[in-house]
Amino acid sequence: MPKPQSRSESPSVSPTSTVLGNGQEPSAVIGTASEHDVTSTHTTSSHSPPDSVDLESQSATTRRPSVINVLRKFSSTFSDQIPPHWKPNHINEKRDTRSLEDYPKGFPRFAAWMNCDENFLMTRRYGWLHNRVMLYRQSELRQLEIKLQLCDEGDEESKDPALVDHRMFARGDAGEYRKELIQQIDEKLEQYDSIVRRVKEMSSLPKATRRNYTSVCNHIDKHAPIAQREQDVFMNDSDFVALVEQHETKSFDGFVEDILTLLPCKRVTQFFFSNAEQRASSTDESLFLYDKRRIDVFIRLIMTFLAVGLLLAPVVVLFREQDSGTVKIVVILVFTLFFSLALSLATRARRAEVFAATAAYCAVLVVFLGNFIPGNSAVVSS
Repeated sequence: MPKPQSRSESPSVSPTSTVLGNGQEPSAVIGTASEHDVTSTHTTSSHSPPDSVDLESQSATTRRPSVINVLRKFSSTFSDQIPPHWKPNHINEKRDTRSLEDYPKGFPRFAAWMNCDENFLMTRRYGWLHNRVMLYRQSELRQLEIKLQLCDEGDEESKDPALVDHRMFARGDAGEYRKELIQQIDEKLEQYDSIVRRVKEMSSLPKATRRNYTSVCNHIDKHAPIAQREQDVFMNDSDFVALVEQHETKSFDGFVEDILTLLPCKRVTQFFFSNAEQRASSTDESLFLYDKRRIDVFIRLIMTFLAVGLLLAPVVVLFREQDSGTVKIVVILVFTLFFSLALSLATRARRAEVFAATAAYCAVLVVFLGNFIPGNSAVVSS
């Protein structure tokens, strides 16, 4: 007796064949569908995590891009605040890194050496030649001035209306002479004014310091970068002027640089007070180039400690010496003199400024002595 067909097997072929209707084999479709169902069922049954894990993974996935975007926004905002001169660029990577020895001998190498440090930038003022030209133009103007005065005196005697009427100034032979004379005076005045301005500009340049002039002469004597007849230009030290304006502590900077040069540890000194470009600029061991910014920072530190020491050292001495009034007076005198000397040598303060600062410093010490030190009656009685 045949077995009845089960309910699960009856719709497996007919609905599929009815729906397809495109010549495909029902068995192939059924097999494909069953394999897909089995695979999906197996995957779902074996890897399906709990609902809480799905929510956490989804929240982490959605949270990660937002954190990255916030970091990118913060970095872009921070990079916009960086000054342009702090950012690296391709220009600095392609800068000229030639040393002095890479330049041809003679004026090219000598010019490169002078360009290494602003202290070497000096030139002759040629004051004698400027004065000669100015005196010559002055004499020419004086002769033309005499001619014009004689012409005016002749016009006054002859009652020439050219003195009072400009339209009559250039009429006739006398008028042409006056017109030509005025033109000559104008040309000579232009030349004279030009030389006067040049003399003024050259005279306003600061004189080259003895230290910088000696450095240039020593380099010429040692290396002979130019011919002997060209070296005669540097024989007149009083005629050389500096092309760079000296700042407040220029002389003190030179003193500090000289002290650093005399130190035995040359490499350590150059490491701290010279940049990499200056260290690679030359193989000459006698050439010491210092970074002005680093020297300036070092000078500021020295001035800071010096100022604090000048203020606190006499206070400590006066506070400890409470018995001898003579010692207190001597301490005030010595530290006041030392303060005035340091102010005059380490800065470019004018005389009035030095006097005012010294008076204020002495007043501070006297006030401290009178108000804050016990036993100050000894000073008054002495």
